Amino acid sequence: MANIDEPIYLACRRALGLDGSSEISGLLSNVQDIDALTDHVINVVRTKLREQNSIRDVIIFVRPFVELFMDSTNAPRMYTINKLLKNMVEFHPALAKPFAEGILQHPRMNFTLPALIWNSAMDLLQYLVRFPDYKGIRDIFKLLLEKVQVLMSHTPLQDIEKVFKFYTLVALIMNPDNNLQLSYFIQNEIKQTLPWGKPESPYPPCFSSLLLKFIDSFRPTAQLVSITGRDMLYPIVGYSNYASILWRLHYAKLKFHQTAPLPFDRAQVQPQTELFCYVIKQLNSRDLAFSLVGIARNVKQRITAIEESLADLLIWNIFETNKIQEFEGQLHLWTVTAHIVLVYVQNVCITLSGILSTINIKIASLSGPLYGIGRDWLMWLIGQMLCHVLNKNHVKATWPDYLILLDLIRILYPDNQSLPEPDYRDFQSVVSIAAASNWYFLTTRVIPAIVASPHST
Repeated sequence: MANIDEPIYLACRRALGLDGSSEISGLLSNVQDIDALTDHVINVVRTKLREQNSIRDVIIFVRPFVELFMDSTNAPRMYTINKLLKNMVEFHPALAKPFAEGILQHPRMNFTLPALIWNSAMDLLQYLVRFPDYKGIRDIFKLLLEKVQVLMSHTPLQDIEKVFKFYTLVALIMNPDNNLQLSYFIQNEIKQTLPWGKPESPYPPCFSSLLLKFIDSFRPTAQLVSITGRDMLYPIVGYSNYASILWRLHYAKLKFHQTAPLPFDRAQVQPQTELFCYVIKQLNSRDLAFSLVGIARNVKQRITAIEESLADLLIWNIFETNKIQEFEGQLHLWTVTAHIVLVYVQNVCITLSGILSTINIKIASLSGPLYGIGRDWLMWLIGQMLCHVLNKNHVKATWPDYLILLDLIRILYPDNQSLPEPDYRDFQSVVSIAAASNWYFLTTRVIPAIVASPHST
């Protein structure tokens, strides 16, 4: 009670006879005429409510009754307080929401509460939820769902009756026949407050059937407002630029934009990485890729999704190159890829350091080292990107970001195999020493420039 104005709190208790110094407090302990008691207190309540001018006053007014309710230790006293609060709400319905929130937010309101107080609280809450408007019910229902979160997977035998009464209260609000809350709002609160329902984080067993059946009832609505099979439809690069709204993706998560928190099919809510990679790895795909993620072409913004997709494309190229025997096929694959990557680098939507870091992380997570000529072609492409970026951007403050390439070379070349004698007239020889060339460039040009920079420490 440190956050409550102490004089007002004490004055409120004294005026209502809740401090043990008045006749009302005595009647609460010796129940003989509940109707007379409640009528007497209602008169006091009517007088006090006329003096309340703000929500803060109402909260302070409600607080003593909540404390009195939670401190009741015998059945007659609890029955009296329960009856009293119901009569107060019937006289002034606006008190229903503060009473319900006060009880649910009370520090002792958990499943370890004595059965007398818990059962009376559930009975009172079932009465109170019939008075607030839909916004008030939504706030109360959210508090109830927070109580569901604390339920363990195994309910102790002595708490089964408490859980059942709590279940009855939750089901009362969720029942559409009672018209206490719009079903859509209930479903929305369930998805926001309880992000479970998956194999790794299931709902509590006692509430699983109730919640899952309620959510599944919205699947026809989700199918009605979604495009069937959209995850399997791929746009045609060069012809789908104006129809790309069908595949509009979130620029960071690469998920379809959903207009409502409905239980869509899993394919509709997963990241569409395959779709985006399909677009990225084609020539002249820049306009469509920007349109898919909703970013204008003239906006100089880093798009991490494109970096991720290009990193996946380059790693995929490594494996594909190791399967291609002819040098011409390898050259065609990597020259096309180089054109695609440099187009995005020129538009400043990806950074070389960002794509190097992504490739480094992805390759390091593979089960084994990568061998073969594919890694040489990757080094050749990175060399092209490095020359392009450094020639275009002479800001040496960003050069330390490129040193991650040294770590990538160490990961890709763990073997001690000697390099062939270089021959600048043979393109295959140029590709085979690309890693050594990049290493030499970094150690002789970039690192000395960083050391000589006045910003270096």
